[in-house]
Amino acid sequence: MLLPKTYLVRMKEQERYRWWKPIVCFLLAGLLFVVFMAIAMFALGTSGVLSPFEVLIQDADSITTDELMEEAMDLMTGSGLGIAPLLGSIILLLPALWIAMKATRLGGLRTLSSVEGHLRWKRIGRLILPVLLVFALGNAAELEIASVLSSEIPAFSLPSLSYLLTILILVPVQSATEEYAFRGFLMQTFGSWIPIAVIPLVLQTVIFMGSHTYNIWGLLSILVFGLIAGVLALKTGGLEASIVFHATNNICAFLISAAVGANAMVAEATILDMTISIALDLAVFLVILHVAKKQGWLVDGTEEEHVPSAPRHMKS
Repeated sequence: MLLPKTYLVRMKEQERYRWWKPIVCFLLAGLLFVVFMAIAMFALGTSGVLSPFEVLIQDADSITTDELMEEAMDLMTGSGLGIAPLLGSIILLLPALWIAMKATRLGGLRTLSSVEGHLRWKRIGRLILPVLLVFALGNAAELEIASVLSSEIPAFSLPSLSYLLTILILVPVQSATEEYAFRGFLMQTFGSWIPIAVIPLVLQTVIFMGSHTYNIWGLLSILVFGLIAGVLALKTGGLEASIVFHATNNICAFLISAAVGANAMVAEATILDMTISIALDLAVFLVILHVAKKQGWLVDGTEEEHVPSAPRHMKS
């Protein structure tokens, strides 16, 4: 597969770009993120709302790790107030990154959004339904396969309205935040230093995988997910496709976890889980490429090279 460099060099094309500025931006964004987190934790602590993190701290000495995780997940899926702090803690990275990029004169989030300098919302609108449909059908098939192999029918329960609203509102922002951080800032940073497109693609993917704490099979599925998201950004010249890819995956994962029980979100991945996850991600990838080609969204790069092919846990 050919990788255009148009999106990859957006940061380097900024008028005030210097090779050291991405490093300063990274450090400043990290500092701001810590400050924002401290403010949010203080506000949460004084509000009287029990967060999942407080549950982990309070019960850490009295129950096993599995019981601890199950209790925290029960709290998170029980209401929007439970899951909001987890999602919100990730979302805080977005304003931190925006301020840092503006301060270092790297163009702000518009540099990362697309080769046109802004987020192209029409593309997001056209991708949401087909991508969500494929992920929903894939997740339903995965549940069916799991129930057949285990000879058990999962018990379904409807999540609370506050949980549904929180997921539908915050998960897209959480997913977009990670796309701006990994497929945007990190990939463009490496792309401003390294002229071979596949290297920034792989580097951001490895870092993205390292930000998760799954077992080996879960991490391998994350690796493929990161590669696909990165290729989508490069092939379409922006983050719209990867944001839809990421957000729809996470929305389905959160909703299914709440419907079939908390254990679904913390269970260790198996080889079968990894295989199904990768197959589903590749199917969605092909659907997005089909829509992008039909709509004329694919970028024609002048300097391209081949990217090696690679072999679902929540990508949050």
